[in-house]
Amino acid sequence: MFVFTTILACVGAFIAAILTLKVMVTRVDHACRLAELVRETRRLRVFHRAATAPARARRR
Repeated sequence: MFVFTTILACVGAFIAAILTLKVMVTRVDHACRLAELVRETRRLRVFHRAATAPARARRR
């Protein structure tokens, strides 16, 4: 009985480790996507400001 319980505990720990790893990978992926969106937003904001600035400000 002890061997079965030990094996069951090991299998449970293995499954928990796999699920934890999947969550960590997903969070890293989302963080990378967020960083990419922030960079793109900043780039678009700079272009928008330059395009909508008065002609005098654009000459500088």
